[in-house]
Amino acid sequence: MAVIMTEKIEKSENMVNFSRPENCFFTDPLECRIAGKAIRRINWTWRDLLVAITEHFIKINESKVKSFKLNGGRFLITKNKPASTVCRLLSNKYFISVSYDIPTLVSIIGKLCSHCDVNIDDVIITYVPKEKHSVRVNADNSISSRYSEKDVRSGFKKWLIEHNKVNPYYCNAYFLYNNDLGLSLYDALNLPDGEQLAYNVFEKYFTEHNTTQPPATRAKGYLRALKLLKQYLLENRSDLLNPVVPDNTKITPETVAPSKNTILVSPFPDIVDYEEGRAGLKEVLETHFKMLYGYTHLNLVWEAAQSQLFMFLNDNGINDKESLWRFMDYSFEDEYYLF
Repeated sequence: MAVIMTEKIEKSENMVNFSRPENCFFTDPLECRIAGKAIRRINWTWRDLLVAITEHFIKINESKVKSFKLNGGRFLITKNKPASTVCRLLSNKYFISVSYDIPTLVSIIGKLCSHCDVNIDDVIITYVPKEKHSVRVNADNSISSRYSEKDVRSGFKKWLIEHNKVNPYYCNAYFLYNNDLGLSLYDALNLPDGEQLAYNVFEKYFTEHNTTQPPATRAKGYLRALKLLKQYLLENRSDLLNPVVPDNTKITPETVAPSKNTILVSPFPDIVDYEEGRAGLKEVLETHFKMLYGYTHLNLVWEAAQSQLFMFLNDNGINDKESLWRFMDYSFEDEYYLF
């Protein structure tokens, strides 16, 4: 339970800049003050802080919080529990999804405060690097930390922008670094079979943690981000890569079980009129992006595809939303961010 206090929080160089939420990557919140009221808890996370701030505003103006929408038009809090997502139950019996990376959580916090009529300059949040505030979750991260240095991360993000890659790849590429999945980021980037090992642990993780998409689809997305990081390093910081297996590697068959899936086989080997269908679907997506501020939803795409691409869908046995999703994931994996 959050405690509201009135004590002063001193200024710090590690203070949230809501125009640069990516600066909070791999950090934990330390202290928070909203319009003079301090919200504090010991050893909390950004998810905890979002929940605490939401509870704070519920007490002040519950209807205001209920009307707050995220990008894409989804409400921050909902009466019904969101399907297949990590969420928390609030004091008003509503649910709040917290399945976001740290920069997104920070961005939501800032937008929620503004929505609730708090001047963003009156929202003071300090933070500390995770390694100084808590024990790293991955024991092998000491050697992987080279990839999380500020100059590497900023260079990688700039490279993504220059190559027209979307922001989520930036955070997803460091998923192994931020989570203890039995495989270090160093090993994933340097071992000869590192990519396959990474895919295996991603798929295992998303199988154990229910998601809205099939685990294999999610695993492919995170592997794609990892491969982009490696491509950036090869082109710009090859000095950080070392294809030699370290002596203390802990990778074992018991740690990383083999996946039943492969990562390179096309799920549509005999597609009819592939280019025509891809172009038609791309037109549907681009129309939605213009209308919905860069977002769309599988249900909307499926409805439009049934109307505009009926023959293509029928000829290729794409008879449901799940099949369409797999086709989209296969066709646009390097162009759009699907989640």
